[in-house]
Parts: sequence; C-alpha cells; structure tokens
Amino acid sequence: MTDKQKELTKDSINKWAPHINLKLEFVDGPDGDIRIAANNQTGGNSAIGRQANDIPKSEPTMVIGFGGENDNYTAGTIMHEFGHALGLQHEHQHPDNTLDFDRERVYQEYAKHGLTREETDAFVLNPLNRENLIFLGYDKDSIMNYGFAEGTIRNRGAIPRGNDLSKGDKEFAEFIYPKSKIKTLDQSR
Repeated sequence: MTDKQKELTKDSINKWAPHINLKLEFVDGPDGDIRIAANNQTGGNSAIGRQANDIPKSEPTMVIGFGGENDNYTAGTIMHEFGHALGLQHEHQHPDNTLDFDRERVYQEYAKHGLTREETDAFVLNPLNRENLIFLGYDKDSIMNYGFAEGTIRNRGAIPRGNDLSKGDKEFAEFIYPKSKIKTLDQSR
C-alpha cells in the first residue's frame, strides 16, 4: 500500500471511530486483527466481524481496490468494507428492503464484474435471514448499500452508491458497540 493509500484508508476507517467503542490502532504487518491489502481493481472485500479470526495471519482479512474513479469513491469502498469488518451486512439484502430487482438485469450487470449467478444471488439479491442477525429498519442511504445501474430495479432509475456513513449507519454502530449504557433504537426508520 502506498503512503497515500494508507492515509486514505486511515481517514476513511476513522469516520467510524466516534460511533464505536473500540480503540483503533493502525499497525503494519501480520499482527493486526484486521489486515488490509490493496490492489488496483475497484471494489473490495472483507471478512465479516469475527470471521477474520479464522483467516491465517499471513493473509489479509480485507482487500481494498484503489483503481476506482476517485478518492471519494475509494473512501466509500473503505468505509463499506470496514463496516463488514465491524460485522455489518449488505443493506440491500435487508429483508425489509423495498427494491424490486430485475434479476436477469442484475445478473448481467454483475457478470461484467466477474460474478457468477450464484455469487450475485449470495452477495446482492438474496435477502438475509432474520434469525441470526440484528436488523433495524431498511436504510436506503446506508454505506452498506450497493449502487444499482439504470434498469436493474423495476420502476426506478439508477441508485447511486453512497460514499459516506448515513445517520442509520452511525446509530447502528453505536448500538452494537455502545460506549456506555445500552441504548434503544427507533426500529421504524
């Protein structure tokens, strides 16, 4: 990772810091709980929450693509992937989302990015199971939402990808990583 990439990564991850009861310490090498690698692609991936503990110390738990359009886009990717590291799932897979996907168009769109139909189902289309996860109301502005191209959602235009934390992202992070007493959240958003 270049010095500029490290700086953007730290700045982006630190946007979560005021909303979580965790001390963020940035270290080089294999000693971190979250180990970040860079590539020249767009997008990224991350282990979700404690799944990172199952990954050998010699391997990254998160990969960030620095081949994106601009630093704002890449910062959004970093915040999204760090959300996964904190345990957050994809918001567009929320069981209460209001998106009416045109599945064939979504498959075509994600095939351009190298995803199979099965991967697109798993990471984009299939709703998450309520049984083992904590949900609040669907947050259309969440950093954990993907953007969607024109024609992939029926009766809607394109949905741009967010590049900053939403109010709901911050509230959810504060709920699952409370700084003091337990908070209650408005689940009707």
